[in-house]
Amino acid sequence: MTPSVAYCVRVSEALFREAFEQLGLAAGKAATLPDHRDRPHEALTVETQSPGGEVSLQISEGKVEGLRLDRSWFEHEEVDVAAALIQNTINDAYQQWAQQELDQVTTRTPDMKELYGALGAARAKLGEAWVQGLAEVRS
Repeated sequence: MTPSVAYCVRVSEALFREAFEQLGLAAGKAATLPDHRDRPHEALTVETQSPGGEVSLQISEGKVEGLRLDRSWFEHEEVDVAAALIQNTINDAYQQWAQQELDQVTTRTPDMKELYGALGAARAKLGEAWVQGLAEVRS
């Protein structure tokens, strides 16, 4: 084994060791998080309408409820145009609902941000270790 290969092996071993230490720290953070599953939270409801008001709907608890169409618009509109406007309005409502749900979860569980940061650091270090390890095998 040449000195440069021995150095590379030590580098990848050190990187893997650091990655697994960071995974251990993340696991420790996860173990200390409070259990939020039983904590009550308000059901989110989003109401929205298309820009012209032809389509309106409500999303409650992640389900489309109360889809309303302007009859005079719907009866005279081309099918593909009507379908596209309905679909776009539903998609916009789901995006609003998902963002509000994420904001609510983040507010209820602020410790999760720290956990995600620790997992991200461990994942990055592990990726770096694999790249280095593969480079060692090739040399």
